[in-house]
Formats: sequence, C-alpha cells, structure tokens
Amino acid sequence: AGAIAVTCAVLRGALFFGGATADRVYNGMDTRCDGLLIGCALAFVVLIFRDRLQRSNASSRRAAIGAAVVLLIVSQVGQWKAPWMLYGGYFAVVVLAAVLVAGMEFGPGGAVRAAVEWPPLVKLGRISYGVYLWHFPVFTVLENFREHTKIHQRWPIILFVGGAITIAVAGLSY
Repeated sequence: AGAIAVTCAVLRGALFFGGATADRVYNGMDTRCDGLLIGCALAFVVLIFRDRLQRSNASSRRAAIGAAVVLLIVSQVGQWKAPWMLYGGYFAVVVLAAVLVAGMEFGPGGAVRAAVEWPPLVKLGRISYGVYLWHFPVFTVLENFREHTKIHQRWPIILFVGGAITIAVAGLSY
C-alpha cells in the first residue's frame, strides 16, 4: 500500500511536470489514491506494531503535535494548484495526517486528541463526507451569483456564508 501510494505521488508530479493540467492531476483517481493507500498502510502498521507504538506514547504525542502544526501552516499557505503541492505537497499532507491520526491513537490524552474530541468537531467529523460532497456545488453557485450580480464581497465573507450553507446542507442530508 505504501509503495503504491509513493508511485501515485510520483505519477502526480511527473504528469504535472509533463504538462498535464492541475485539474487533471488533482482530480485523477490514479494521482489521488495515495491518501487512501497511506490510510491502509497506517492500518497495517498499527495492526503489526500496536504494542511498540503504545510504549512510545510520548513520542507519538510530540509527532502528532508537530504534524498538526505543519498541517495548519500548509492549510494557510498552500494553494491547491501550486506546483509544490502537486510535486509532493499533497503526499506530505497525507503522510502528516497519518502521523496525526497515529499520534492521537497512541498518545495519552494530549492537546491534539483533546482538540479533535471537542464535541463540535466530532459533529463536524460525523458529517464531513457530506461537507466534502456539498462544498463544491455550494461555492460554485455562490461564485456564479457573486459574478452575475456584480456583488464584490470579499472572499472571507463568501467563505463564511458558503461554509455555513455547506455545513447546514451536509447536516440536513446526513
């Protein structure tokens, strides 16, 4: 699973370097399945090394906090079509997310686990697939509305309104 995930990440970079559009590279199943495969690899690692991982809980906590910090930074500076994201950034995000999940599983309590166990985030996690599915049509409609009505609202307002609508629709469809 890990080897195929690395192959997908390399393919993503090679296709983009070779002239494929960012849309093709970002949306292609062959170039985006690394996330699922890293999750599978993590499941195998946890299954095989559970005892060893449980004994290294302090290291797990530090790794999870470090991964969370880097993921937060990338979420603020990364742009989905940025070449560095397509050349390895997405793969790094997937690996860091796996480190975060593993660290939360094996770290005793800690800030990261407490944050993701916060009830509003748990509720958001429950509807997260719906949020993923609904965000694109909601934001597409909002952008088209904004462009056709000549309303020049700042992007944070669109983000807030679109986020609220997306969460509401995802909650209703759940």
